[in-house]
Amino acid sequence: MSFRVDLSSAAESAQMGTVEPQERIRQLAALSNSVEVDGNIPIKRYYRSGLEMVRMAAVYLAEGNVESAYILYMKFITLFVEKIKGHPEFKAVPADLKQQNVKKLKEVFPVAEKLKERLLEKFRREYQQFLEAKRKAEREREEKRLREERERAKAGTIVAPTPAKIPEPSAPPSSMLVDSGMLDRVLYPNDFPSDPSRSAAGLLLPDAKPAFDRTLKPSPTSVLAAGTLRSVTVPTNTMAKFLQLAARNTAANVETCGILAGKLAQNKLVITHVIVPKQKGTADSCTTMCEEDIFNYQDQQN
Repeated sequence: MSFRVDLSSAAESAQMGTVEPQERIRQLAALSNSVEVDGNIPIKRYYRSGLEMVRMAAVYLAEGNVESAYILYMKFITLFVEKIKGHPEFKAVPADLKQQNVKKLKEVFPVAEKLKERLLEKFRREYQQFLEAKRKAEREREEKRLREERERAKAGTIVAPTPAKIPEPSAPPSSMLVDSGMLDRVLYPNDFPSDPSRSAAGLLLPDAKPAFDRTLKPSPTSVLAAGTLRSVTVPTNTMAKFLQLAARNTAANVETCGILAGKLAQNKLVITHVIVPKQKGTADSCTTMCEEDIFNYQDQQN
């Protein structure tokens, strides 16, 4: 299951000409409404995905990416105020899960409202800058036309003046280019149809810190560039530890699966854990078991 955001139309609109602040907010709201609920996906996954959306929004906000944070918060609100009720399993959702969701909604509403105010103020400044640049360009064009007329008059030229064409200033910079396939994608383990023959369980916590140079200052980006992938930082000893843990299964010709887990920081995925869940494997397949335990462990670490 994934939640996609398509900002291409909004970005094109902002680049075509003047976009008033309220219109830009409406564009963001329209993007936030692009949430669809698939009745074939277990409803608990939507509730878990909602928590991931809020966590990722908090990361974006901490890094100064206000627009992406606002979009995710609004998508969370749209999903659990409007769309989730259309899921066929909605009435069967446990009461405690609904209560937790309502509590989270009460936390998100004021945050989203404050972000909207911040964005409006930012858009107003950019809009005023655009208008000032446009007026300046018009003044310069008129001054150039008058200057050319005076020069022709002095030279006795009677040729009709040709107005100089000065490029229009660009529209307010739009920081809404977000990777439509990555902003809020939440992926889940696939179910492999197999005849299980062996199981394994365990948890691998790499001792080494992620192998990246802390002296290099990351270049902050307000948004993800469209069509790009995030960098992934993996500790150097991760593979060796995983192979050591899977050695018994490997010797018995049984597949072992592990789940990379970590955090999002400065638009990079930093791997901090490898989770080896309860599973059943064969020579060419591996199926995880008790997926709720995996999710619960991840929640405890966040």
